[in-house]
Amino acid sequence: FYVRAINLTTGCGGTPVQAIIQDQAINPIVAINQINADYSCIGGIATGQLEALAFGGSDFDNNTMNFSYSWYVQGTTNPTDTYTDGTFPPHAINLTAGTYTVVVTDTTGADRYCETTIDYTVEKQSESVIISDHLHTDQNVCFPNGTITLNEIQVDGNLVNVTDPAFSGFEIILSDSDMNPLLPTGNGIPGDPFTDLQAGVYIINTRDTLTNCYSQPQQIIVDDISSNPIVSVNILRPQYSLNTDPTTWTGILQTSASESDGSYFPQGYTYEWHEGTNPASPVLSTDTLITHLNMGDYTLEVISDSTHCEKTIQTYLPFVYLEPTFNTAISEQTVCAPLDGEIEITEIFLDQVPDTLSQYDFSWYYENYDTNQPDTTFIGNDIRTAWSSLPSGYYYIVAKERTWWVTSYPLRVYIDNTSAYPQIALDGAISAPMTGCDPLLESNGAIAIVAYESTGPPQTYQYSWYDENGMTITDSTRNMITGMPAGLFTVKVINTINLCETDKTFIINNESQVPLITESVSPLTNCDPLNPNGIASAYVSNASGSQNQELFYDFNWYTGSQIQATPDHTGQSWQSLPTGTYTVVVIDKTLTSCISTPAIVEIIDETVNPEIELLEMSPLTNCDLTIPNASISAKADGTTNGYLFEWYDGTGTQYFIGPNPTILGNDTYKLRVTNTSTGCISEIEVYPSVSPEIIPEPEVEILNDRESCIEPDAMVTATVDGNITNYIFTYFDAGNNTILNNFIEDNIVYDMDSGNYYVTAKSRASGCISEPVLFSIADDTYYPEFDVISNPSSCEEPTGFSEVILKDQTLPFKVRWYLDNDDLGSSDQGFYYLPIGTYQVEVEGTEGCYTVKDIEITGDIVIYNGVSANRDGMNDYFQILCIEYFPNNHVQIFNRSGMLVFEMDNYDMYEETKRFTGYANRGMSLGAQE
Repeated sequence: FYVRAINLTTGCGGTPVQAIIQDQAINPIVAINQINADYSCIGGIATGQLEALAFGGSDFDNNTMNFSYSWYVQGTTNPTDTYTDGTFPPHAINLTAGTYTVVVTDTTGADRYCETTIDYTVEKQSESVIISDHLHTDQNVCFPNGTITLNEIQVDGNLVNVTDPAFSGFEIILSDSDMNPLLPTGNGIPGDPFTDLQAGVYIINTRDTLTNCYSQPQQIIVDDISSNPIVSVNILRPQYSLNTDPTTWTGILQTSASESDGSYFPQGYTYEWHEGTNPASPVLSTDTLITHLNMGDYTLEVISDSTHCEKTIQTYLPFVYLEPTFNTAISEQTVCAPLDGEIEITEIFLDQVPDTLSQYDFSWYYENYDTNQPDTTFIGNDIRTAWSSLPSGYYYIVAKERTWWVTSYPLRVYIDNTSAYPQIALDGAISAPMTGCDPLLESNGAIAIVAYESTGPPQTYQYSWYDENGMTITDSTRNMITGMPAGLFTVKVINTINLCETDKTFIINNESQVPLITESVSPLTNCDPLNPNGIASAYVSNASGSQNQELFYDFNWYTGSQIQATPDHTGQSWQSLPTGTYTVVVIDKTLTSCISTPAIVEIIDETVNPEIELLEMSPLTNCDLTIPNASISAKADGTTNGYLFEWYDGTGTQYFIGPNPTILGNDTYKLRVTNTSTGCISEIEVYPSVSPEIIPEPEVEILNDRESCIEPDAMVTATVDGNITNYIFTYFDAGNNTILNNFIEDNIVYDMDSGNYYVTAKSRASGCISEPVLFSIADDTYYPEFDVISNPSSCEEPTGFSEVILKDQTLPFKVRWYLDNDDLGSSDQGFYYLPIGTYQVEVEGTEGCYTVKDIEITGDIVIYNGVSANRDGMNDYFQILCIEYFPNNHVQIFNRSGMLVFEMDNYDMYEETKRFTGYANRGMSLGAQE
């Protein structure tokens, strides 16, 4: 600085004097310490903390508060980025890992406003939280009562008890096995654990609420160690009752319950009884003892009032059948009326224990035991229980207990009958059999009996008679019946004193004699319907004696199997009968009700037709139906005398008369032979043997195969062993089996096409045809195969030529040349001096067999290797003659050194933009426009 003094009065100033002020201020000395690294996790509050230590630069002032501090993220001094601790500026707090800048300014002394800027990096260190000690208790009851307690953790290796104040910044998190957070009761610390936990898998971890860092999760398994009650059910009494009234049911069940350790708390359980196997059914009882039960399944649910554990068991209450048994006393039946049999029940037992009779209903059954229809039912009487006035027989007794409805098995007892019954004997002197044949006309049977007692004198008896159908015979109250037909008859005899009765059945035999017919016949042997000779005869085989039966019997004959009002013939025999069915009936002339069973006889036909014998003299050998030549000889019964032989063809027309025809053809003939004495006829079908003449197969000669492509030109001939006169030859197409209609002359077939054919030979004499012979006509047509070589022509004059090169020079051929289908008149293999153009060459092999090819005579360009573009009209551009014949050309022009200097598609020397005028469009040009 310069200073000058001025006199304020005079205004005079002195000489300026230089003053030098030296800068002796020094910036603060600053040191930075990292108090905390950044331990925070994602989402937590950063924990990085730095402290700046400042000293005066010149005065060594160490009072921290004599300096100002501004903390920033490195590279910025934006006030909004400051991290200065407002309560203690030397500190920067809540720093994430990274580099920070502090600006320290001296605020006092000689170094005031001096400042120092320094950087420092906050480290990143992950906080390590480990659960080091925890405990749990299992669920030991049937409701959630498990607990989990966290005792201690490690934070960066330092043990922290959860009761220490250092743990206040942590929270305990309990989750299920899927890491879903839970909201349990309690805080999970000693004295306040997580409680009311049901058995299962749990995950516990801790979180630093400041850094948001979590411990590694720990799995804790709370086991279910609860135990259900031990329950037993005793059957105190089974069900005995069949009564539907529940008050009569006898089943009793009792239960007891205890813990698994054997302790027993009678008042510490809840009991629920259910009928059936479904615990959801209505509750029957809540007592330990349940009575008046029917047989069946019962379900008991027992719940411990202290642990809430329950046990469900099922019990089957059986039915036990108590069988009543009893003893009886029997009184026999001694008279038939009034009845005096009796059954008394003397004592009764229930399951072999004596019981009172009045406790039972007794059902009584006579003869048949039908549970639905007892004969009587009454209640037992303790004084006397009996069923009186009973007839003899079997009785069934069933006792039924009146409360429980249990019944005894039916007891069968028998009351014997000691009554005296009348005895009955047949009086043979009066009894007689039935001899009439018709009971409606001649009933003459009789039965007589004698009644008596087995002991003692006879009594007074009452008689009743019945036929075999049980119908009472009227007016038959005596000891005999007369005028009866054959059959069974029953008599009932009643002792009028004791009313005992006896019945006995007798038979009146049928000793009537119906005529039995034995018939005989003589068969019909005559074939003449006007002179039948059958005979039918009959006689009675059970008649006595050998007298003339027509004196004692009438023989009535009827035509057919039906009996008419009037017989067609009477007498023992009937003659001159034709074949047929006839019926005879014989009637006893004395006992007209004795009529035989109709006998049916049959006159059978035993006529004998002639037996025909055939002998083939010669078979049919001709195939022509118009000249048959088969011969057959016929006989009847070994001869031809006395027989007529008639032959008929297949249409039924008479063909020949006599035994030896010689003109039979391939037909079915009917031969009718008649015995001229008996008129008997035989017919037979005759089939002459066919043995056609065998014609040899024709021999085929192919005179020439097909060679023409215009029309078929093959020729064929055939013979049979060289003979053509005696045969007719027929040709067939083998493909469709049709007969050919080609021109034939001198046995030669013309105009045959290539292919397969059959030929047959037919004999003119017999009309027989040979087997077909297969032959083939080859396709010898020839289409020449050839190549063509050509040279191009100049566009200025015709210099092109073309030449045909045949692949097979041994075969004949003809060549024709064409230009645009116009014949050029040349038949040479080579054609010269051809201008540019398209030609056709046609080469013929065999007749009409043409092969045609197109030939292109192309142009040949003429190149003049020079250009002088001086516009004198001479070689002003690069000339390529005839290039117009190559419109799609691609031209490249090189200089002497082989460098490409010009290139053009579709080069056209008549168009300025399409030709080379000496100016390069490729490569590199040196000099002036060269």
